[in-house]
Amino acid sequence: MAKGRAAIRSLVVLLALAASPGAVAQRYMISGGITRAGTELVMGPGETAYVGGALDSYDYPGIDSGVVANAGYNLRYVAKLDLATQHQLWVAVVGAPSKLEWTRPPVRFAEDEARGMAVAADGSVYLVAYDGSRNFPQVGGAYVRATVKHVFRVSAAGQVTRLSPPLDPAIRSVGAIALDAAGNIYLTGSATGGLATTPGAAYPTSSVAGSCVAPFVVKFDPTAQTTLYATYLGYAGTQGEACGSSIPFVQTGFAIAVDAAGNAVVGGQASPGVRATPGAIDLGSKTPVRYYRTWSMHASHGFVTKLSPTGGIVFSARLGGAMRDRVTSVLVDPASGAIHVGGKTASRDFPMVPPAMYPINLLTCAGQSMEGEMGFVTKLNADATQIQGSVVLPMYGTQLAECGANPYGQFAPVALARDAAGQIFATGETSMYERYFEQHVDAISTEYPVSLRYVFDPALTVRYYTPYARYHPTAIAVDGWGHAWVANGALTRFSVGRTPVSFTNPLPLCAPSGTLSAYVAGANSTGTVEFFVDGASMGTAPVVESRASKAVPLRAGARSVKATYRGATYFDGYSSEDRFMPVNQAGACQ
Repeated sequence: MAKGRAAIRSLVVLLALAASPGAVAQRYMISGGITRAGTELVMGPGETAYVGGALDSYDYPGIDSGVVANAGYNLRYVAKLDLATQHQLWVAVVGAPSKLEWTRPPVRFAEDEARGMAVAADGSVYLVAYDGSRNFPQVGGAYVRATVKHVFRVSAAGQVTRLSPPLDPAIRSVGAIALDAAGNIYLTGSATGGLATTPGAAYPTSSVAGSCVAPFVVKFDPTAQTTLYATYLGYAGTQGEACGSSIPFVQTGFAIAVDAAGNAVVGGQASPGVRATPGAIDLGSKTPVRYYRTWSMHASHGFVTKLSPTGGIVFSARLGGAMRDRVTSVLVDPASGAIHVGGKTASRDFPMVPPAMYPINLLTCAGQSMEGEMGFVTKLNADATQIQGSVVLPMYGTQLAECGANPYGQFAPVALARDAAGQIFATGETSMYERYFEQHVDAISTEYPVSLRYVFDPALTVRYYTPYARYHPTAIAVDGWGHAWVANGALTRFSVGRTPVSFTNPLPLCAPSGTLSAYVAGANSTGTVEFFVDGASMGTAPVVESRASKAVPLRAGARSVKATYRGATYFDGYSSEDRFMPVNQAGACQ
């Protein structure tokens, strides 16, 4: 394997809370269209999914670039996909471009961006976009950039409806949108001073000064005509707190989830003005004035805030260390209320419970040889008073790095999804050295999943990971069959049902004896493999770096072979499929 920095690749990590078979990555380019600049992905009814984002091309199939503003570039769109046939059913343009200059929307989460999609039970999709004409000014004159955001609804048939009045002009960016069981609509993101909060808001309008910035949450009724509550989530420029920054990602909500009772759980990044409530985890206040070497910015940290159905703060917790940290994805367990959060950290002292496989000293500045920021997945109990598990993962990013940080660079989130069995899927981008993977993972396969080396808490056990060659993953979702889908310029499906034990023999085999070789995902150098030929045991062989080999007697013909793994890992007792291998066939062994 080549040494030095490998090409940037992506990871999907399966953090399993229940038993599951192995996973295999398969890539799909949707017929009739591809998910260009697809930054959002949600599952719809049946075998459908919706991909959305801001177009980064002028030739998306189904959009007439000759009659839309800027030839379609940077327009917000939603595409409905048939997952069974891999066909695009329709594509709808929503609203107007936020800006016309060429800035590659997936790269920059600017002040006038809007992200996130949510799907209702009837297949309608809700999102925020700019309003205004999207038609090209064919009679001449200048195109005026849209500056007003609205909530839009796209029906299951692709019909676009503007729902809400203009959003409060103080809303600078929208990071996520969610729906509850009653159809109420929730938004989070960042807002400047002057947000019109509702009576009794936990952090009212007076909490944020002038041009300062703080995270916010707004809840609308299902028609988006009535504001049920609106509140900031902390102070900025008041109560002795920092004002916030005009640079993105300092004080904003990135993720929101709503539980069955109508409580909204929000995750994001904020300076100390988003204060932890008494009793909640508070790991982000110990170094409130730490500065970057390359950017004069206060340290800021990840937060998780839970709001009641009426907008009161149930708790607010802070996650982080000595540098910058952010929460980019939130899941709420429907049974226990436990909260899984995914995010990024540049803190060498980010909590790991228990200590994780990947040493935090990967965040070194020496020669920029390793990552400037890492990924994490953390589990909090229902009231955020305890960390029940926390793992750090080698996921790429530059915005948070202490050395050579680039806050305007690629937004590289960790995205989470849960399947019906309670398994947690996490995806993110990595560019770690190949030699690091060789030393710490022992085997990489693009066909079968490869486990991380250590087992953590039973509630956050890293069972295996699958590398795949796709850039900038920002969204992941799980369909009704347990397949995980990632959108990032194409769709990558991670299928269930394939065995993690597989034969790796070169063919053909030759009598009177030959060597059977098997690969076991995630076994590393633990356990043994028992080999069977025509149903009879041929004995066992030890697993070394996830592979086992054994010389066995063979007769000419088509021999039935099978391999069964035994060892102290998750795949103990798993067997390969029954395979038929040719022995001395077609004169190959003469």
